[in-house]
Amino acid sequence: MKVKLLKVTQKLIDNYEALLEELPFDRREKTEKIKNNEKYRSLAAGLLLSCCMKEYGLDHKKCTLKYGENGKPYIENSDFHFNLSHSGDYAVIVYGDRECGIDIQCRKAGVNRVANRYFTEKEIEYIAKNEDAFFDIWACKESYLKAIGKGLTKRLDSFECVPVGGVALVGEYKIKVQRFEGYSVAVCLKGEVFDGEIKGVCDADFQDNTEGRWV
Repeated sequence: MKVKLLKVTQKLIDNYEALLEELPFDRREKTEKIKNNEKYRSLAAGLLLSCCMKEYGLDHKKCTLKYGENGKPYIENSDFHFNLSHSGDYAVIVYGDRECGIDIQCRKAGVNRVANRYFTEKEIEYIAKNEDAFFDIWACKESYLKAIGKGLTKRLDSFECVPVGGVALVGEYKIKVQRFEGYSVAVCLKGEVFDGEIKGVCDADFQDNTEGRWV
């Protein structure tokens, strides 16, 4: 399993229209419907998907995305599994040969008060010791729900995610949470802990340097 992230740069924003053409059709349609700045994060997530599909030997322009009962995207008749998330200035993807979930949260002040509404008592105690832990737990919970294909249809306080040594356990699922540059990123896999690195993808990876155009 691999994880990659892409930063929303000014270069990406300036080339928004051209880069839309590089997204899988379904993802492009979804992104085009977004009218605010969220569209740039959606674009970045779509570019990551295209990049990783190419790496897997899939034609991102011919593959059609399907959606599960709760909206989780997948590619029919393929062992390529993926999950996307975006927050702040970053989009992330986890991908490989098994079901997976990922979530990224931009850490910011003043949101811990919602923990009492959504978290278990043990999680609230954990957050009391470290304010930023709120985002670690939130990312863990969302990555788990995305891995099992439930999204937010399952109550957040119906299961517990308290990281120990950077890993939270929920049944058979193991969730690795990491921090970088003011963000929390959680990767959820069934039966194993994600032990790879989060690799950055720069916007130059989507540029044909020979012709000087975006591809």
